[in-house]
Amino acid sequence: MTQQVLTAQEVINAVGAEFNLNTKQWVVFRMIADFFVAKYVKKNLPEDEQLRMLMTGPGGTGKTHIVKAVQCVLQHYGCAHLIRFLVPTGSAVALINGMTIHKWLGIKIKSKNKGKGNWDPGTTAEDYAVLISVSNHAQLQDEWKNVESLLLNEVSLVGLQLIAEINHALQFAKEKPHLWFRGVSIIFSGNFFQFLPVWGSALYTPISLYAGQNNTEIQKRLGHLVWKLLNAVINLTE
Repeated sequence: MTQQVLTAQEVINAVGAEFNLNTKQWVVFRMIADFFVAKYVKKNLPEDEQLRMLMTGPGGTGKTHIVKAVQCVLQHYGCAHLIRFLVPTGSAVALINGMTIHKWLGIKIKSKNKGKGNWDPGTTAEDYAVLISVSNHAQLQDEWKNVESLLLNEVSLVGLQLIAEINHALQFAKEKPHLWFRGVSIIFSGNFFQFLPVWGSALYTPISLYAGQNNTEIQKRLGHLVWKLLNAVINLTE
């Protein structure tokens, strides 16, 4: 007796029903799952096609629930290795079986020798330098060679400077220099009414026309540009 092979839509529908998703959760889940199956299972999307989504909403609206449903679809197709789940802080790692941004991308934060003005080091964002070691270039490439999608949770804790550094780190890891995030699809998840970034400016911070040209301001401008690349935004309310 032959085993029935389910179509992609049947798999997605079965997982969505199993997780008992509400209307808006279904919309987000289907957008992510349909894109992933079309590009990486059926392979009928252009190589440079990217999903750059913000999934937002207050606590309790099921953002992590949707992530787990997406993981289930990927596991069905044996493609779980194609997506990475990152969070800004260690306290949120266990929720989605992920890793902190800095550890996985090889980003290090180093305090400078002197603080800004007469303040002690660490008082302002300018007192820190972000380092990506060239020595871990090969390691980054090896760890990211098969990764095609990135889900970044707790987005309120991600600043403009950090999102610029994520893009920069992926330049080391992937070999598609003409694409933002080097062609990696990225899904931001979180609630902007929660905590602000400890280091850096919130992603919605406007850039002043009179901003300076120091490294911090340049990073802010780059991060702001990257943030404007979103092509899908879903606000969960139930």
